[in-house]
Amino acid sequence: MFNAVNDASKSVTIGNIQQPIGTCVRPGDTVMVCSGANNSIAHLAVNFDILGTYPVDMNLLPVYE
Repeated sequence: MFNAVNDASKSVTIGNIQQPIGTCVRPGDTVMVCSGANNSIAHLAVNFDILGTYPVDMNLLPVYE
């Protein structure tokens, strides 16, 4: 993860982020990362704290081509 404002980076290694397939910047300086390998979303702060992880059934999501 790279914080362009502070020019800082850190490798975030938690089991819930494997094969990231998407990210979303959220209000409050947080980021959501969608993990394709284990059907979950990780919620991270810009200071690299892990705010939470959430299971998601990826089979229920629409597929856009």
